Amino acid sequence: ALVNVDAAALGDVGEEMLKDFVEHGGTVLYAGDLWAFDRGHVKGNALETLLPVLRPTGNTALTLRRGDCTIYYCDANAACGEALAADAVMLYADGAFTLKPGARKLLAGKDGTPVLVAWTRGQGRVIAVTGTALGEAPAGKTLFTLTPSWSNYLASLLKTP
Repeated sequence: ALVNVDAAALGDVGEEMLKDFVEHGGTVLYAGDLWAFDRGHVKGNALETLLPVLRPTGNTALTLRRGDCTIYYCDANAACGEALAADAVMLYADGAFTLKPGARKLLAGKDGTPVLVAWTRGQGRVIAVTGTALGEAPAGKTLFTLTPSWSNYLASLLKTP
């Protein structure tokens, strides 16, 4: 798991080791939303080639969506239906990510904005969380990281080859 990791800190050798790890059957979970994707030196880095999502080019800053930030499960066709948990919310980037060909949206916001995306690389997998656990949930809601639904779902993803 790489959470809020500056890709430059991996160095050339670390990036090559990470790439080999995935291609030979390992699973990498990359998360961090605003910090990691915008300020974590992902653009133009070897890590960018491993991730299942792209960020727009240019000087497009991520903005966090506020309001209804309910997270929904997506099926194999990327249609989203059931909520992760009735009161669970996540702050997530507003339309700032594009899925790479072959990537699958697993969780999304109400409008279909990707929140959790995965794909296969070689014999392994890379899972990207494009939302953040920063901030506080609105009154009557629970931050997604504090729900059993999130813990169980993430555990099942990491166990499944």
